[in-house]
Amino acid sequence: MTSTFPLLSLLVFSPLFGVLLVLTFRDAHQGRAAQWGAVTSSLVTAILSLFVWAAFQEGTAGLQLVERFTWIGSFGIDYFLGLDGLNLFFLVATAWLQPLILLASWNMQERAWQFNLHLLLLQCGVLGCFVALDVILFYVFFELMLIPLYFLIGGWGHAQSLVAANRFFIYTVLGSLLMLVSLIYTAVLFYQSAGYWSFQITDWYQLEIPVATQAWLFLGMFLAFAIKIPLFPFHGWLPSFHEQAPTIGS
Repeated sequence: MTSTFPLLSLLVFSPLFGVLLVLTFRDAHQGRAAQWGAVTSSLVTAILSLFVWAAFQEGTAGLQLVERFTWIGSFGIDYFLGLDGLNLFFLVATAWLQPLILLASWNMQERAWQFNLHLLLLQCGVLGCFVALDVILFYVFFELMLIPLYFLIGGWGHAQSLVAANRFFIYTVLGSLLMLVSLIYTAVLFYQSAGYWSFQITDWYQLEIPVATQAWLFLGMFLAFAIKIPLFPFHGWLPSFHEQAPTIGS
């Protein structure tokens, strides 16, 4: 079901309005104002998530509130968002968790505007991951999460926080590159099968891939998520991360 109003886009990118608001309070004595701006923005996002929830029609099969526009047409890459019953829960939970995180960091006055800016960027990346239906768009949001996390760990952590941030960055980038290779190879397989490029998950449903090839593609994607989550034994970055990162960063 295609949406005539870009409600999902408004929700996903609403934290960026908070980023613009926080950027207006960059002076050292404006830390509290920056925090109020971030909290206000996060509450707007949370309220928007309730509108998304209200617009969702339970019992209706298929994707809802779909937004789709051509992005890079020559390679079949679209700006493609959609909602189902599974990602709806995570979308609303993430939207309402953010104000609590910001309030929990209320006493974080050191470079407050930068701290809150990174938290808002992180929220934008997480929300985008949940609703992106084009794998390149998903990958952009997936990698967007890495940037603010790196600065949150390295900038507001403990004595060895930069070491922990670098380790987290290296682990995550290596895993993400494996996923990117798997995604691009899947797109090549689709092109060979259909005769045109597409990076949409819904188009890939029709692919018939040999089991051995599926196993290799799964491995590349699994490693990326196993490192990011992380799962044992791919959690080498995790102990130093939690030891050195600020509580809110963890």
